[in-house]
Amino acid sequence: MFMGLLTFTTKEQVFDYINKKYPKADLILIRGSTAHGPVRDFSDFDVEVYTTPIQKPSYELLFVESQLTLLT
Repeated sequence: MFMGLLTFTTKEQVFDYINKKYPKADLILIRGSTAHGPVRDFSDFDVEVYTTPIQKPSYELLFVESQLTLLT
């Protein structure tokens, strides 16, 4: 949709992207209502990534099912 923003058609694609983004993670938790419920405009995926050493937090805007979503 917009240049520079990733676009996904399903939540499963987002989950695969998260797994590929953090290949050395010891544990990845995806929490919140968007993880279990429908994606709405301005929804967010609450992602907890446990690694050694600890990484800085990251934030990313993306489109899922044509809805603007925040990956935190």
